[in-house]
Amino acid sequence: MALSSDFKPGSFVFALCALIVSALWVRESLRINTLGIEWGGPRLFPLAISVLTLINTLLIVVLESKGFYRYIRGTSLRGIIEFKWKEIATTVVLLILVVLYAVVIKSIGFVLATVIITLYSSLVFKAKLIDAVMVSLIISIGLTFLFKIVLKVPLPEGILGW
Repeated sequence: MALSSDFKPGSFVFALCALIVSALWVRESLRINTLGIEWGGPRLFPLAISVLTLINTLLIVVLESKGFYRYIRGTSLRGIIEFKWKEIATTVVLLILVVLYAVVIKSIGFVLATVIITLYSSLVFKAKLIDAVMVSLIISIGLTFLFKIVLKVPLPEGILGW
């Protein structure tokens, strides 16, 4: 039996992984020192963003699980095992790339790491190569401008020094 049109295994796996990561992010945000400030302080922004992310990923998991439930209910055991492995593998590679991004950003720098991850992400979503390269450069330069110039946030410079 073919997969139901409303169930995408890659999206479901990604949503579950995003839920775990956002829960860990909330946990880490709660560890930030408040510097004795009752309301606000350095914990407020990361905690607010991480809680919103957790709520959104929870909603996505619930929405994706409806399709998963319908698929499981209407499929034999053999059909359940026959997922679209290519879609799941692409999602897993993207998740690994996100983890590698966090690991190598200090050594290769924010700009280069961001170009690589946005380029791969664009290609996963079937963008043309020239469009993917342009989007990657625009996002990397735009984020660098936003964080470094506007918000004055120090970014990892890496091997290129910028």
